[in-house]
Amino acid sequence: MARAAVPNTPWTFHYRDSTTTLAKSTQHKRNACVMTRREPSTALAHKASELNIELDGLSTEDLCAMYLSTLLEAATQEHTTSGTGMLISYDQLLEHDFVTDVVLPYLGLQAAIDADPATASANVDSTLSTQSKNRGGVKPWNADEEVLHISDKVRSASSLFMGNAIEAIGRL
Repeated sequence: MARAAVPNTPWTFHYRDSTTTLAKSTQHKRNACVMTRREPSTALAHKASELNIELDGLSTEDLCAMYLSTLLEAATQEHTTSGTGMLISYDQLLEHDFVTDVVLPYLGLQAAIDADPATASANVDSTLSTQSKNRGGVKPWNADEEVLHISDKVRSASSLFMGNAIEAIGRL
């Protein structure tokens, strides 16, 4: 619906390797994708039907992997058909000046950057260095704290439902 209202608006989709995404998505108190079991999106319901899978019978890892695969598919399809999207790997976001030099201009913000480059750069640095899950205050992001266990269940579900999707996105 939003795309119909503003069909030429640029957008970005940020992704990272599927096993890490799935491991983070299935962490306790973070696995909102489990809620899709009872009220699946149209895309998730369609994919389950297409694969002849009952959502109620899936493990948390399989359900979340299947759900995340529908997001990847929607982003890549929209990117391919509309030409208005930019698919950005997590690693690119961490590259020095990538957001300021590539992403923000793509989104039509070059004039704001030109007007005050130092503030634009500081705002990007501040945003990227803050944990998004932190509630009630600002906590600096620390990559060393992000190490997480990736179980065999996560690896298997990621492979089954997301396969080489992340690598395919990188080739677009």
